[in-house]
Amino acid sequence: MDEKCGTMFREKLERNHSLIDFDFSMNNFNLNDSHSIQDCLKRNKAEFDGERLKEWKERKMMRHEDEKLKAIYTE
Repeated sequence: MDEKCGTMFREKLERNHSLIDFDFSMNNFNLNDSHSIQDCLKRNKAEFDGERLKEWKERKMMRHEDEKLKAIYTE
């Protein structure tokens, strides 16, 4: 892909928060677009990881609550 594709991809990725991985190493993107794309991918990955951590904590809390209820009703 050429510089124009890199610029268009960067522009779209600035608004996209779901793409977390994209190999663009064998393309002719300009350096500024490449850095911006990397930054967007890092941002998206951090958001993804944050959501997964939040879900994990919620599941852990629910499991703990279930164990407490089980202990109460089995006494």
